[in-house]
Amino acid sequence: MVRAKQEKKDRAPDECQWEATVNLRKATYKIANKRKAPKAIKAIREFARKMTGTPDIRIEDSLNKFVWSKGIRAPPGRVRILLTRQRNNDDEAEHKLYTLVSHLEVASFKGRKPHRIEQM
Repeated sequence: MVRAKQEKKDRAPDECQWEATVNLRKATYKIANKRKAPKAIKAIREFARKMTGTPDIRIEDSLNKFVWSKGIRAPPGRVRILLTRQRNNDDEAEHKLYTLVSHLEVASFKGRKPHRIEQM
């Protein structure tokens, strides 16, 4: 957590990537069963917004399918994601940057820390 805060203080380039783990169990604790998966998606969006500082967050289909894989009542406890901040090529876009959130397959979450990957 400390490393992520230090990297956030260092001004990151416009186009860069982060790897991080989101604990969905915290976000869906004491939430009604029929609202857990949508709440998990919202938690991923909020986490990405805080990490990258862009209001435009786009979630890939693979990540969405992973969160919904066990149904609306039982989203996975944790998910490892790749955050890619990119320039928006659309001239009529409201924001100049957007973040693409992808799912990363991992065997274990032990010892995995959030970190910024070198510039693209």
